[in-house]
Amino acid sequence: MFNPDTRNGRPTVRTFAPELWAEVDAFVALSGRTYAFKHRDEQTLGGVKRHFEKAQIFRDNAAQSIDSLIAEQADMDRRGFSEVSHGRETAQNIEAAITELYSCLDCTAKTVHAIYGKSSRGFKDSTSFLFTSPERIAGAFPDILKGIFAGATWEKPLRDLRTELVHSGTGHCDLTRSDVAAIRYLHLGIKINGRCLEILDVISWFDEKTNQVNAFLGALFHFLRGTLKAYPVTMLCGMVDGRALVRELDPTESKISFHSGKCLAVTWIENPELPTCPFITMCGAYRRTRPDIDPAQVLSSKLHPEPWAPAAQV
Repeated sequence: MFNPDTRNGRPTVRTFAPELWAEVDAFVALSGRTYAFKHRDEQTLGGVKRHFEKAQIFRDNAAQSIDSLIAEQADMDRRGFSEVSHGRETAQNIEAAITELYSCLDCTAKTVHAIYGKSSRGFKDSTSFLFTSPERIAGAFPDILKGIFAGATWEKPLRDLRTELVHSGTGHCDLTRSDVAAIRYLHLGIKINGRCLEILDVISWFDEKTNQVNAFLGALFHFLRGTLKAYPVTMLCGMVDGRALVRELDPTESKISFHSGKCLAVTWIENPELPTCPFITMCGAYRRTRPDIDPAQVLSSKLHPEPWAPAAQV
């Protein structure tokens, strides 16, 4: 996020940006000490965001194909056929977006099972079970989470569609015959209520599903974040000349900001022979750690002036 200087090919980078965190990001960043996840469970937790982001990439690829579909439709109208297959490629992107979006829910369900599975009774390691029968889980599984899963009534239709897509061929996309160009998705091999699957404006439809999933994730991980203990976690703030900027945080702090925690890199960022943190004059974590040190004095002590520092007054 920050690159004012490159020393010997090693850029200055800021990586700690809690102002950009969603609830999933916050839980991933802060949960390590409270929940000692196995490596596989850590990968699964990370997959919640990765699959969600991949779904949006495939969605955007599909949405950007409107001009190609218009050209393909014009070719069909003029010649009765087209030598290109933009409709099939767009359908592939739509189908990939749907399966990735549901994979995000799969990872979420497995993460919840990793947290509560051993302390609960009747908790099957099954995504469909968790969404359809959360009331059957006894023991430590919180009622709030039961309500969040039970309230996701949109999950089963999305799951059924994902299952059909996994075992079916590729559908087709074209444009709706209306004043406003919209992408229609059609799959002759999938039947919904006895009719072939047809979604007239598939981008709007997918955006609605994305909003439902996003709201679900926000509610669920907001609750999980509230279960974190006050065990300090170490966070990478960024890199300067190949050296790590690090701070320590309390996961239970109500509103974590750029100024939260304590700086753990004071030894080297105050060394006159080494570069310092680009945010030393404004960072609350540094000031909290070194309340008796003037950051301006640290800057003036450097043998090599920082290229991003304010110019000296003549």
